[in-house]
Parts: sequence; C-alpha cells; structure tokens
Amino acid sequence: MKITVLGCGTAALDERKHESAYLLEHNSKCYLFDSGAGTVYQLLKRGVNVIEIDSIFYTHFHNDHINDLPAIMWSNNTHALPRTKTLNIYGPNGLKEYIDILSNEKNCRYARHLLRRGIFRLFLA
Repeated sequence: MKITVLGCGTAALDERKHESAYLLEHNSKCYLFDSGAGTVYQLLKRGVNVIEIDSIFYTHFHNDHINDLPAIMWSNNTHALPRTKTLNIYGPNGLKEYIDILSNEKNCRYARHLLRRGIFRLFLA
C-alpha cells in the first residue's frame, strides 16, 4: 500500500502547498481522496493518468477539496485514451446535484455521456 500526499494546503493558494488531495495505491487500484486545485497536475507529475483512478472519495464540498473534479471529468474526454472502466465517485449528499451542474455545461457533454453509460457512478453518504 502506498499513500501519496498530492496536496495538503488550504483554499488560500500557495505555490508550496497544493489544495487537498491524497492518492492511495493498493493491489493495482488507485483511490483518490479529494481533488483540490492542482490535483490533475500533481497526478501527471507522478506518472498517474486520471483514467487509472478507480474511485474518488469526497469529504465535503469546500473548493479546496473538490476544485479539480471538473478537470478530472474533462480529462476522461480524451479520444486517445478513453476511460473504459467505471470511476466510482463517493461523497456527501448533494454530490449528484453538483455532478449534474458540471455535466450540463456545454464542454462536458462527454461527462454526461459517461454518466449515462455508467462509467461514472455516484455513491452518496
């Protein structure tokens, strides 16, 4: 088991500390806990593509914990490496409404398509 701190900062941006995000790698699975701003960059810097993430767990909806969710959703829109496995997204009540808002945006039509196909699955606390 390997835990990587991708970010442990606050909503006040700081070039030395990215916003909250933790990567747990265990038995060939990748679990992401929160995804504050800069998470996708931090993952790529460590050689982890977002399509490798199996599940994301959101603790709450403060921006410094969920800012990169739209970037993660958009990153699954690549045609070179399309997501083929399910991404399970766990979070508190209100997660479905939050995802609905993000996937209704014109630029996230593919995310809406993945939701319909069951590639993105939501689990509420």
